[in-house]
Amino acid sequence: MVFKKGKSKSVEDVVAKTALTEAKLRKREESLKFRMEKRRQEAKESLKSGNERDAKISLSKCAVLQAQINSVSPMIELAEVLKGTVEGQKDLKDITDIGKILVEVQKEIGYRPEEMEKGIIAIKAATERVTSAFSMLSTLMEGLTTTPEVTEEQETLRAELMKEIELEKAGTAELEEKIKKAEKM
Repeated sequence: MVFKKGKSKSVEDVVAKTALTEAKLRKREESLKFRMEKRRQEAKESLKSGNERDAKISLSKCAVLQAQINSVSPMIELAEVLKGTVEGQKDLKDITDIGKILVEVQKEIGYRPEEMEKGIIAIKAATERVTSAFSMLSTLMEGLTTTPEVTEEQETLRAELMKEIELEKAGTAELEEKIKKAEKM
């Protein structure tokens, strides 16, 4: 129910009445614009023919018609807003009614909202733990594959280690050479 005072009207009745009013206002606006354009053309013709008096009368009628148009346009916008508001009120009432039904169902099956919230939080936590474990397993499996993906850091470290090994081999080779020379002596 939309109105509290007097006879209550259904949302559909109010929306229909508002839409009808909006249509009437739009028709009136079109009529006023047509009449204003007609008066404008009359003023233009009067000015072309040099008839200042008729031009002045037509221009004053244009001003009156423009004022009427300026008052009708906001009424059209108001009708649109009212229609949207009433439809929104119906949607909110429907949502509220559904919420009440859900509360009744919760009571019938013996669940309290606090318990349901705790259950939902527990389910979310378990889901996050499973997701985390799955992510760790995926990372571990990637590391165990025979063709690991080599990152730039891994490649740089590998190059550094290879240089160190080469230097150590060179150092070992020099040492072996010195030992061989020392044995020959």
